Amino acid sequence: MENNEIEYKNIYTVIFSSFYLVQGVSMSIFGVIIPIYLLTILGTLDMTNIANLASVVMIPWAVKFLFGILGDKIGFKEFGRRRPWIIIPGIFAGIIWICIPLLLTIEGNAYFILALVGLFANLGVAMGDTATDGLILDICPKQQLGRTQGFCWGFRSVGAIAGGPLTALLMRVLNIDIIFIIVGALLVVITSLMIIIKEPSTPKIRIGENLKMMVFTKKNWKVFTYALFDAVLDGFIMLFIALFILIQLGLVDPAGASIAILQEDINLYIPQANINLLVSIGIVIGAIIGGRFADLKSRRISVYIGYTICIGSFLLMLINVVVWLYFIFAVIIGVGSGWRSASYSAVMGQVAKQYPEMDSTFFSLGNSFANTGTAMGLFITGAMFSVFEGFSTNYLVIFGSMFIFIALLQCIGPLIFSTIKPIEYEYKDKEFK
Repeated sequence: MENNEIEYKNIYTVIFSSFYLVQGVSMSIFGVIIPIYLLTILGTLDMTNIANLASVVMIPWAVKFLFGILGDKIGFKEFGRRRPWIIIPGIFAGIIWICIPLLLTIEGNAYFILALVGLFANLGVAMGDTATDGLILDICPKQQLGRTQGFCWGFRSVGAIAGGPLTALLMRVLNIDIIFIIVGALLVVITSLMIIIKEPSTPKIRIGENLKMMVFTKKNWKVFTYALFDAVLDGFIMLFIALFILIQLGLVDPAGASIAILQEDINLYIPQANINLLVSIGIVIGAIIGGRFADLKSRRISVYIGYTICIGSFLLMLINVVVWLYFIFAVIIGVGSGWRSASYSAVMGQVAKQYPEMDSTFFSLGNSFANTGTAMGLFITGAMFSVFEGFSTNYLVIFGSMFIFIALLQCIGPLIFSTIKPIEYEYKDKEFK
C-alpha cells in the first residue's frame, strides 16, 4: 500500500538490495556448500538424510503467509509495523549463522544439528523477507516500484547464483567457519540498517474479510494446489543434480543411495558450486524468456512450455553420454525450472490482483503453498531413494528410477493448472506488444 507522506530515498533501495543480496548468498550456501560440508566431515552422505534435512530447512518458507499476516496486523508503536519484523528476526538469523561452528562441536548427529540450525536461521530470514516485501510496497512510489523491485530481486538472484561459487573460492584462503561468521555478521549489520527507514502509520486493513474471501473461494484452491505441485521438484534440482554429476565425474564414490569421498583431501566445493552455477544460469535464462513469453504471448502456453522442458530435461539424464554433456543437461534443467517459475509468478500475480488490499498476502500465500511443495518433494524423493535402494544397490538404477519418477511427478502440475479458467490469469490487454 503506497504512502505519499513518506519521502522515498535512494539509500532505501541500497539497504533493501543489500538485504536481498545477503539473503540470496545464505540460501546459496545452504543449498550448495552444506551438502559437501557434511560429506567432508562425515565421509559419506546419505541421500535420504540430506533430502530430509533440506525439507526441514524449507519449513519457514512454507508458512510465509503467517508472517505476512503478522506484519500486516501487529505493529510496535513508534518502531512501526514492518521494521521490527525485519530487524529482530534478521539479527536472530545472523547470530545463528555466527554460532554454526560452535554448534557443530556439540557431540551428536550432524544432520540433526544442521537441520535445527537451518530451520531457525531460515525462520529469521523468511520473516524478514516477508516484512521487507511489505515495507517496499508501503513506502515506494508506484513510479519507482518496478525499478526498486527489479534491483532487489536482481541482487537476490546474484546472491543465490554467485554465493556458492564465491564461497567455494573464498574457502581457498578462508576456513569455512570464518565464512559462516561473515555471513552472520552481514545479516546483523544490514538488517540493523532498516532502523533508518521511515515507515507510515499503520493503516486499517480488512484482514479478516480478505482472508475469508481468499480461503473460502473455491476457485482459489485450484490455484493454491497448482502452486503446491509447481515447485515440488525445486529442491531436488539444486541438491541432487550436482551430486549425480559429481559421481559421473568420478569425484565421489557411489554406494547405493549414499556417496563417499574418494580421497580425504579432495575439494568438492568448487565443482559442486560450478554445477549449480550452470543450473542457475539456465534458471535465469529460462525466467527471462518464459516471463516475456507469458506477458507477450500466452501465460497458458508458457506454463505448458515450462513443464515440457522440465519433464524432457529429467528424461535426458537417463541417457548414458560423455560427462561434459551432463553439464549441458544441467543448464537445460535450469532453463525449464526458470521458465516454469516465471510463468507461475505471472499467473499467481494476476490472480492476486483480485485482492488489491492484500495482494501481497495472497501472493505470499501462494508462495507458501509452493514452498510447502518443495519441502514435500524433498520428503517424497528422500523416501523414494530408500525404496529404490531396496531393489538395487547400483547407483545408475537408483538415480535412473528417480529421474523417471520425478518426471512423472512433475506431470501433476500441468494437469491441475488445466482446471483453472484462463480468464483468471491471462493478460488480455497485451499492452507490452
